[in-house]
Amino acid sequence: MIPRRPIISTALLGVLFAALTGCVTETRSDWRRLEAHRAYHAGDIPTARDYFAACVNEQATDWKSQYFLGRIALETGDLHTARRHLDLAYTLRRANTEELSYQPEPLRPINPDLDQPRWPTLPQIIDLLAEVIYQQDDTVRLNEFLNSVAQRSGNPNDYIRLGRFLQRSGDPDSAVTALNKAVLLAPVDDRRPYLALADFYEDIGLASEAQIALRRAYGIRPDDKLADRLRSHGIVPGPTAALPIDR
Repeated sequence: MIPRRPIISTALLGVLFAALTGCVTETRSDWRRLEAHRAYHAGDIPTARDYFAACVNEQATDWKSQYFLGRIALETGDLHTARRHLDLAYTLRRANTEELSYQPEPLRPINPDLDQPRWPTLPQIIDLLAEVIYQQDDTVRLNEFLNSVAQRSGNPNDYIRLGRFLQRSGDPDSAVTALNKAVLLAPVDDRRPYLALADFYEDIGLASEAQIALRRAYGIRPDDKLADRLRSHGIVPGPTAALPIDR
C-alpha cells in the first residue's frame, strides 16, 4: 500500500510565501529604520531622509518613519511636507494603539540610543503636528484638532497642550478655559495644571493670579525650583505659602 503524502494546498503555500516575504520586508525595513535613526542623530540628515523614505516606500504604514520624515521636513522649513507625514504618523499611530490615557509622569524624551531607539509616543506626535499646523497659521484646524484630541481623551495633559496653543494663537480667554479644565481633570496630587496656569498668567501680566496658581502647586508638592518662583513674586516659601487646590 502506497502511503499518502500530505497535500499542501496552493492557498496555503501562498499564505506561507506571503508570510515569509513579509518577514523579510519587515526585517529589511527595521534595519533601514535603525540606520536612518542613527544617521539622524549623527546629523546626517540627507542619509536619514533617504533611509526613512525607503522604509515608507516599502511599507506606507510605517508610522515611525512617517514621523521622522515629518520632523526632518519641519526642521528644514518644508511645512507642507511635514504636515503630510505627521498627519499620517498620527493616524497610523492612533490606529495602532491608544496612548491618550492619563500619564502621571512627564513624557519621556526620544532617546537617541543608537541600538535601542525609543520611538515617539502618540502625545509627542500630536505635539509636533500641532506645531506644524500652528506655524502654517491654520488656527481653525489647529483648534479643531487639539479640541478633538482633548475631548476624546479627557486627559489633562491634552487640555494643557490645548491651552498653550490657544494662548500662542492669541485667544487667552479660551486658553484659560482649557487650563482650568485640566485642573478639574487632573488627580489631586498633580500640580502640572497649576504650573501651566502660573505660566499663562505670568505671560499675560496677571501676577496676582500667577501667585495663586504657584501657591496651589506648592501645596501639592513643594520643591526648590517652585520655591524660587514664589520668591520671585515676593512670597516666602513655607507652610503658610501653600494654598489648597481649587476644584
